[in-house]
Amino acid sequence: MSAHDDFARMSDEELEKFIADSPGHTYFRTASFEYQRRQSAKTDRDSKQRHGQTQTLARWAITLAAMSVLVGLVFGVIQCRANKSVAAPDNSIPSTQKSPSATAQPQQSP
Repeated sequence: MSAHDDFARMSDEELEKFIADSPGHTYFRTASFEYQRRQSAKTDRDSKQRHGQTQTLARWAITLAAMSVLVGLVFGVIQCRANKSVAAPDNSIPSTQKSPSATAQPQQSP
């Protein structure tokens, strides 16, 4: 059985105590490596958890933005249709006003 196997079986507290109590020990580097490996694994787990939370938040934000755009489009179409039906010009009635002729003399003021 190697020293690495022993360090892998130790609890975090036991490993920290070994590293703190015996800096000149033959297996100090192996114990330090095991400690760094555990810290790296813990950091990776925490990072993955935060990444998952961030992705969930981003999905909700994108969903909310899409819903806002959809609601805006619906209200825009409703307003556009409402304005067109009320303000539609009636081109079927001919104009009764005389248009000024191009040969008419300009009037002079006194």
